[in-house]
Amino acid sequence: MDQKWLEAQFKLYPDKKKSDLARTLKIGTPAISKILAGTREVKAHEYVGMRKFFGLPTDGRHATTVKNAPSNDMFVIKPFAQGVAYSGMRDGANSNADDTTKQDDWVIPASLMKGKTSASSDQIVSFKITEDAMKPDFKTGEYVLVDCSIKKPSPSGAFLISDGLGEIVR
Repeated sequence: MDQKWLEAQFKLYPDKKKSDLARTLKIGTPAISKILAGTREVKAHEYVGMRKFFGLPTDGRHATTVKNAPSNDMFVIKPFAQGVAYSGMRDGANSNADDTTKQDDWVIPASLMKGKTSASSDQIVSFKITEDAMKPDFKTGEYVLVDCSIKKPSPSGAFLISDGLGEIVR
């Protein structure tokens, strides 16, 4: 949770005010302004209070769910579905994409992706590394973002390869 997250929450919930959040957290409004300016970190004890203020779950398993995140401000990244990202792709778009976010989706501010890719969020999927062949760059259990809009990368780099039965990163 940081400046970008807090900015995104205020965009998602325009009826919420900095002064109300400050009052809820029992801190001064300037502290909220400093977080938004990137000059103050969110303290651990403020995290749950912020989530409650924005009406977000705080119970762990459901705490990553975001409803109706606007696509122009946020990237909603769907998990890679085996065999779907290639055979189910139409013009590079993730066939699993829909207008609602699910528990396993990642929701991140679009500003974090700016300059790193020109793909839209429906062309990016998350993929879990399942073996250690690419150590130390990628370790078992880590997640990577895959840009499915790129079919012939240049310069070459890491690739998600599918043989129709399974997928690997090389």
